[in-house]
Amino acid sequence: MTTSREPAAAPDHTPYVARSTTDLVVMAPLVLGFHPRDSVVLLTFGAGAGPGFHARVDLPTDLAGQQQVAAVLVPPCVDHDAHHVAVLLHTEDAEAARSQAGLLVEALLAAGVGVLDVVRVEEGRWFPVPEDGDPGTAYDLSTHPFTAHHVFEGRTVRRDRDEVAASLVGSDDTDLAAVTLAATRAADDLLLGTRPVRSVLRPEGRWLQRRLRRSLVDRQSLSAADAGRALALVALADLRDVALAEIERGNARQHVELWRALARRCPETLLPGACGVLAIAAWQAGDGALAWCAVDRAVEVDPDDPMAESVAQLLLGAVSPVTWDPPRGDRLPLFLG
Repeated sequence: MTTSREPAAAPDHTPYVARSTTDLVVMAPLVLGFHPRDSVVLLTFGAGAGPGFHARVDLPTDLAGQQQVAAVLVPPCVDHDAHHVAVLLHTEDAEAARSQAGLLVEALLAAGVGVLDVVRVEEGRWFPVPEDGDPGTAYDLSTHPFTAHHVFEGRTVRRDRDEVAASLVGSDDTDLAAVTLAATRAADDLLLGTRPVRSVLRPEGRWLQRRLRRSLVDRQSLSAADAGRALALVALADLRDVALAEIERGNARQHVELWRALARRCPETLLPGACGVLAIAAWQAGDGALAWCAVDRAVEVDPDDPMAESVAQLLLGAVSPVTWDPPRGDRLPLFLG
């Protein structure tokens, strides 16, 4: 599943106000960050405790799979007191859309969630569900005011979810070799030292803290030596906590770009640490699609990675980023005592 939540208090992003079905259809790829295909998209509105969340799951064609979709999507709506939802079925399979819509709408209404709209979406045209022979309504994503606003804010929409996932995979083998060598040396320094563990980790944590802060200021790519060292450090839980403590709602998008770049340069064995930090940054930035892709990348290497599992539970529950309040700076356990 892909879940994302409209930022509750992000001054650089203005929430969209949909006044028509076409507005809802155009809004979906903008809030998800990619164009959904063969997907069920749920847009929620009027959540009691804050902004609505938006979710996407693959559209199954079998009954059991469609029942599971309803079982996954309805509980977060109830948990977050969503007053109304819109259901968008992105598919050319009208029968699959009809069947899934029936099951999902029935479950939503039974849970006390109002349904504003149910439509099937093809490229450039949407249809009401159930369909009655209506030729559909044409729409142009490129000329819609929502799209113009999205571009003005400097945000992009990926072609599909696969393109989001591909943004985490690097292609510079020479750089990867240099980063891998630096990471190996950094790991050896940590593991082969004779000093007590905390006396080794504390200065490394301070270095990581300073390096990440400098990177947000200068916006420069890390050298291979620094990238390898940082990636080796965040493979350790205490030092990963140092990186996580640097992420806030106000700088989350900067951390997304920093850690996306590091994930692209990361040796495979170290991916769970880097992707765990990236997943949290993406969640804080309201980019559920990227957060899920980072989780997927981590579990490809370690199916039991606890950080990936923790982020997955946050995303599945559509937990608001504003609830996150980790220890900061000198309050981190590593720096106490």
